[in-house]
Amino acid sequence: MTVLNFGFSIIKKEKLSIMTQSEKCSKKRKKQLFVDLLIILIVTFSVLGILIIFGNQTNEFVFDSSINIVLRVAVIGLGQFGIAGLGISIVCLFRKEPFSKFGLNTKNIFPAIALSLACCIPDFIYCLCRGKVHAWCPFW
Repeated sequence: MTVLNFGFSIIKKEKLSIMTQSEKCSKKRKKQLFVDLLIILIVTFSVLGILIIFGNQTNEFVFDSSINIVLRVAVIGLGQFGIAGLGISIVCLFRKEPFSKFGLNTKNIFPAIALSLACCIPDFIYCLCRGKVHAWCPFW
């Protein structure tokens, strides 16, 4: 075992290897990961393309103050979810993998929701009363 000294820390040469021989991906797993990434890319760029094609109509809808702000934020939120999370959600459902595998769990969910609402709702009401609600980012 060789020990390397890099100034402040000592690193064992064996630990420098990111993956050991038993952890390396098999061809089947690599193909599965490639398909997963392909699904994510297709979904993400499809949603992005739709948002770009209908960009003017989306802007008109979002900046139309006669429409309820909750509906406007929901539409934009769905677009943002389509870009950021829909692809991985489809992959998780397709692979039948629980979201908890990636760190999402329901432990203490109600206190987390209550504290989030306790922080966001007063700020939103304050911005709404001052007329400073931005159509794209109401909490900004």
